[in-house]
Amino acid sequence: MLKENVRFEYVKRNATPMLTEAHIAARLKHAKKHLESPPDWAKIIWSDEKKFNLDGPDGMQCYWRDLRFDKESFFSRKFGGRSVMVWAAFSADGASEIAFLEGNQNSAKYFWTLEDYLFPFAHFLYGDEFVFMQDGASIHRSKETM
Repeated sequence: MLKENVRFEYVKRNATPMLTEAHIAARLKHAKKHLESPPDWAKIIWSDEKKFNLDGPDGMQCYWRDLRFDKESFFSRKFGGRSVMVWAAFSADGASEIAFLEGNQNSAKYFWTLEDYLFPFAHFLYGDEFVFMQDGASIHRSKETM
């Protein structure tokens, strides 16, 4: 096994930034609020998108390194590269169709995704009685989207 071999070590490429005291306090406040008045989780719809790079991963890369050899370097993408982006929504009662998104996303394209994928999914399950949760991406918070 690699773990037991003294010639190999598991190497992490990047570290995750630590949460600040303000982040911790805000999360605790949010959690306490929901303990006092829990939402109807069954009617909450969540969504997320993910970009898959076709020429290799982004972010932290780990590998088992043979200590007898120099550390490896990996291709670093400066710009470009082919990718595919997908979006989907999900709730306690199921998941939407997967949307395959083209090009860079902006508020207009995001609204089109909501019209074609979120709204039919949400209305089929809940009519108009649902809560839509999304992250803080700029296209989610724009005045065109809100």
